[in-house]
Amino acid sequence: MPEKNESHFFEGVGKFFRSVWAELKKVAWPSRRETVVYTIVVIVTCLVLAAIIGVFDMGLQYIHNLIYR
Repeated sequence: MPEKNESHFFEGVGKFFRSVWAELKKVAWPSRRETVVYTIVVIVTCLVLAAIIGVFDMGLQYIHNLIYR
């Protein structure tokens, strides 16, 4: 009986991967240009947020030093 369960298992695995492959064919992949633009947007956004957090941190540090001197 274990052979029957094993065959069902491998049939299920094969069906799963065929299904995954069919779904991947339906995906609307971004073009190279879109990928570059999106990457630049993410990098710039991270830099801007890092600058804002850095300025905020320096301000809090300045206030902290004024209070505890």
